[in-house]
Amino acid sequence: MTHKSMTSLQANQTELEFIKCDLCGSDETQSVKEIDGWHIVGCDRCGFCFLNPRPIQVEQVYEEVDESRWQRREAQDSRPRELFFAGQLKAIEQALGLIEGHRRILDFGCGTGQFLDAAQARGWETHGLEPDPLAETIEARGHKAYIGQLQDVEIEKNYFDAVFCSAVFEHLHNPAAQLRSLLKIIKPGGVLLITSVPSFGSATIKMNIANFYANSPPGDVNFFTPKSMAKMVEANGFEVLRATSYGFDYNSFLKRRRPGLETKENTPEAAKATATQEAKPAGRGISAKVPTAVLRLGVGLYQHIGFFGLGSKIFLMARKPS
Repeated sequence: MTHKSMTSLQANQTELEFIKCDLCGSDETQSVKEIDGWHIVGCDRCGFCFLNPRPIQVEQVYEEVDESRWQRREAQDSRPRELFFAGQLKAIEQALGLIEGHRRILDFGCGTGQFLDAAQARGWETHGLEPDPLAETIEARGHKAYIGQLQDVEIEKNYFDAVFCSAVFEHLHNPAAQLRSLLKIIKPGGVLLITSVPSFGSATIKMNIANFYANSPPGDVNFFTPKSMAKMVEANGFEVLRATSYGFDYNSFLKRRRPGLETKENTPEAAKATATQEAKPAGRGISAKVPTAVLRLGVGLYQHIGFFGLGSKIFLMARKPS
């Protein structure tokens, strides 16, 4: 395995590591894509793609979280997201079948708790795990918050009927180990839904027109396809019920990716957009002018049209064997 010399961007990341494939353990890889000096490689044995080398600590990549940025995330237009979460919850409930009595769900990487709000409204007991200390604010809305990494918090075995995980697995440095930990805390027969993970097999990537705005290194270190995601989930004890893709990567046409560690939230354009957004009440935006029926149809199509496996995001439903 050979790599070109590191760029100044990588040189500034003082702690980098070379790793083996987290799916099969092989260290035989070949370069697949280079973005801003960061190398995405593919495993010669199983085909899984990942960043190599990568920052040792994920904190090296993301800027410090402050309360104002957290509040901005809470104030973002919520109607499309609420409809999206409602669809995900229905999929979870259908996979579980009829459950009498108590239902308990964990949002693994819960952010500001908007999914938990939707689940609570449907009668679930809601728990959220998030490394960001500001996530404790969701407890005021009746959710249980675990602050930190999964391996560092105390959760009973066989505790949850379902675990929901949105836009998280692309960032995890040890996805296989995290799956094994999730398997322990899900009840036998319970389900795991992984969603909103960028698909490395999307149409725009295969057509070589993706700008990697939505799934870019070094923040993203895993580059899954529905197939490789299913392999990893099955290899760590789950039974995969469905693995597919959905949505279309409109960012490839509407937004330009900026090189380096400059994130979507600290560019001049983002600062200007934030100032505008902060002036709006929560839940207001373009969708406020769209009739609910039309918005529901649009969100439904986005979630359910798979583009023959070439969609931009991954949807995977799995069950813990009874």
